[in-house]
Amino acid sequence: MQTTWPQWRRPLTLVLRGLHFVGLARFFGVIVADIVIDRYAETQDPAFLSRARALVSLTSFALPLRGLVLMTVTGAAMAFLRYGARPPAWVLVKLVLTAVIFINALAFVFPAVGEATHWAALSAEQGRVLPEFSAAIAREGGFGAANLALFLLAGALAIARPTFGRRVAP
Repeated sequence: MQTTWPQWRRPLTLVLRGLHFVGLARFFGVIVADIVIDRYAETQDPAFLSRARALVSLTSFALPLRGLVLMTVTGAAMAFLRYGARPPAWVLVKLVLTAVIFINALAFVFPAVGEATHWAALSAEQGRVLPEFSAAIAREGGFGAANLALFLLAGALAIARPTFGRRVAP
């Protein structure tokens, strides 16, 4: 008995979807955890704040983008399995949004995270929270919020799957 491609499409899609959700958990879960750690650390002494920022830096650099890469690869594979080489416009828009998230993270979020961690360490050395730390945290929060908004927009786009003016055959 010969195996045909359509027999494997559904199980492969289920595996890809599972991996897609693993990527989602790595991306979104770490961001939520980092926000909680930051909010708690702000109420503590500068030494604790410095250690908490070191943890936030470690997790921010190590996990979210890898989760986003996993989501991008599995999402592209699922789109190819479903639509072939000519996906609908919403898939391409989602891909562009994902590229913007990568660019924002690499160009703005990561440098802001590093800067905030640097100022937290200097604050711990001086025994008080320096104003530069607050400014760096504000920058990190702004760029991070932009990434989160883009991420939520991409998710909403995937759920809504708009036609962008083209009629869909019934």
